[in-house]
Amino acid sequence: MEIQYLKLLSDTPTFKEASGYVKYLESIDEIEIGNLENTYNYGKPFPKALKELLFLAGKYFYVLDYNSYSQDEMQLKQREFLAKRGKSITKPFFVIDVYNVGSQFLFVYLDEGQDPTVYAAILYRNTSDWLYSLNQTLSQFIDQGLIALFRGENPFNQSSVSSQTTEGCFENIHSNWRILYSLSYPVTFEYSVPAGVFQRKSCVARNNVNDFS
Repeated sequence: MEIQYLKLLSDTPTFKEASGYVKYLESIDEIEIGNLENTYNYGKPFPKALKELLFLAGKYFYVLDYNSYSQDEMQLKQREFLAKRGKSITKPFFVIDVYNVGSQFLFVYLDEGQDPTVYAAILYRNTSDWLYSLNQTLSQFIDQGLIALFRGENPFNQSSVSSQTTEGCFENIHSNWRILYSLSYPVTFEYSVPAGVFQRKSCVARNNVNDFS
C-alpha cells in the first residue's frame, strides 16, 4: 500500500525503550481491512489515512490502545457499551483507541474525507458534549502521538503536544534519509527515524535536522 498520510508512522516501525526492549508495529493485511470495510462502511473504502493506520499498525501500535482486542472485536465491544448507555452514533464510524474500558473511546467518522477528524466519546456523560472533536485529523493525531513518544512523554496524553508545535515541521521529518539518535528527558531513548532531533524548542529546520525546543 502506498503511504500518503502516515509517513512518520511508516518510517518508525520499531521503538526502542531505554531498557533495550524493542516494540514493533504489528499490521493487519488488506483482506482483513476489506472485511472491516464491508462490516462497518457498507463495503465502501475507508478513508485513506485510516487504511494506512490499519495496514501499518492495525494489530499493535505503541501510541494507541486497542485493549488487546482485534479491530473487529474493538468495534463490536464499543458499540455494545454505547447501547448499554442508551447512546448511539448515527453516522458510520470506526473506533481507533479505547481507554477507561466501557467509558471512553476515540473514533473517526467514515464520511469526512481521506484524513478525517478524530473525535472522543465519553459514555458516562449525559450532556450534549459527550461527543466532541479533538480538532486534529487522524494523521495529525498519530504524528503528535509519535512525537510525544520520541520526547519521552506519555503518548496517551497528547494534550502536551500542540498542533502549533509540530505544524510545518513534517516536511523535513519525512526526508528520505535516516539517522540514529538519542534524547534524554526524562530518560534516554534511541530511535531509527527520519531525520529529526526532537527537543523542547520551536520548530527550526537546520541542516536537515528539526529542533524542537
